[in-house]
Amino acid sequence: MPGNRCYDDGMNSWRFILVILLLAVVGTAVRAEPSNEAQQQGYRLIMLSIKGNEDASRGLTQAIESQMSDLPVSFSVEWVDRFPDQLPDQLGAAGLIAREKQASAVFWCDLTRGNQVFLYLAESGKGRILVRQLEQEEGGTFEAVAIIVRSLVAALIQGGEIGVRAASPPGKPIPETSSKPSQGPSRPSPATPEKRKWLEMELGYAFVVPEPDQAAHGLRIGLSGYFEEGWYAQLGYVLFSPLKSDTETARIEVWRHPVFLGLGYLWESGRLSLGGSVALVVDYTVQETTSVKDAVLSPKGNDDLILSALPLFDIGVAFLEGLGARLGLGAEIPFNRVRYIDPTAAGSKGVLGSWPVQPTGTLGLWVTLY
Repeated sequence: MPGNRCYDDGMNSWRFILVILLLAVVGTAVRAEPSNEAQQQGYRLIMLSIKGNEDASRGLTQAIESQMSDLPVSFSVEWVDRFPDQLPDQLGAAGLIAREKQASAVFWCDLTRGNQVFLYLAESGKGRILVRQLEQEEGGTFEAVAIIVRSLVAALIQGGEIGVRAASPPGKPIPETSSKPSQGPSRPSPATPEKRKWLEMELGYAFVVPEPDQAAHGLRIGLSGYFEEGWYAQLGYVLFSPLKSDTETARIEVWRHPVFLGLGYLWESGRLSLGGSVALVVDYTVQETTSVKDAVLSPKGNDDLILSALPLFDIGVAFLEGLGARLGLGAEIPFNRVRYIDPTAAGSKGVLGSWPVQPTGTLGLWVTLY
C-alpha cells in the first residue's frame, strides 16, 4: 500500500541517520584513546625526591597531581638519600628505580641553584632524557614545573619522543632537542642514589719514628666498615721490624705489636679521595737483650703496654672501581712513654727513648670487599 511504503521509507531514513551518528561517536572515542602503553597497562610516572626536603616535595607533588588529573597516569614519589654528581650516574640510578617500580618515566628537580630550577625527565628503557631550565618565581615555580611535566607526559602517552639519547661523556651538558618551546640551556645535575660501599680492606707499608736515630718499618693491614655516607670504623694491625741499638756490652731489640681501632671520614669526588681518622693504638712491646760477651739472651728487659692516639690524614686515588692507593701522614702521641735500657751495663744505661709526638705514615692499596 502507498501509505505503508511511505512509513517504511521514513523508518529506513531514521535508521540510516542513527547508524551514521553511532559510527561518528565510536570513531571519536577510538581516536581519543592513547596510542601507547597507557592504553594497555596504564602509564606510571615517578618523581624522585631527597629525604629531608619534604616541604618542597609536597608542594610540587600537589601541583603535579592537579595537572595529571585528566590523564591516564599513575603518579607516585620515591624518596632517595642523595643524588650523584654526574648525569650518566643519575640516569643509571633512575633506570634501576624505573625497572624496580615498573615505571614508564622518571623525573626529578634540582632546586639548589639559587634562582634557577632544572627539571630532568627520562623515559624508562629508552635511554632518552630531557633537561629544562626555569626561573624561580615566588608562588609559581611548582605550577610551572607541573605544566611542563604534564605536556611531556601527554606527548609520551600519544607515542611521541622527548629529549635526546643520553650518550654524552660524564660532566658534559646534554643539549635539549624537544619539539616543545625551550625554557633555557641544559646542564647536568643530581638525580638518584648511587652505589655505596660497606667494607674495605687496606694493605701496605707503614713507618713510625720514635726518636731521631730510630725508625720502625712494617706491614700494615686494616679493615674499614662504613656505617654512614663517608663515615667508617677501622680495625688493624702493623707488623713492625724491631728497633735496634748496640752498646759495648749488648745488642738490644724492641719488638712492637700495635693494634689500632679508629673512627674516620672519607670524602670522595670522582677518582680522588680525602680523609682523616683518629685511632687508639694499643702497642704491646717486648725488649730482647743479647749479651755481647757470652752471646746469651738476657731475660732482663721491659715488656710494656703503650697506649697512643693516632691522628692520620690521607689522600687516595682509584685505579679501577673498588681498587686504589692511599697515602697517609700523621703522628703517634703516646699517653705513657717508655725508655728502654741496657740491663748488662753498669748503672742500667738508657739506649732507646721516645718522642712525645712520633711522626708516622702509611702507603698502601685498598680494595672494596662489599
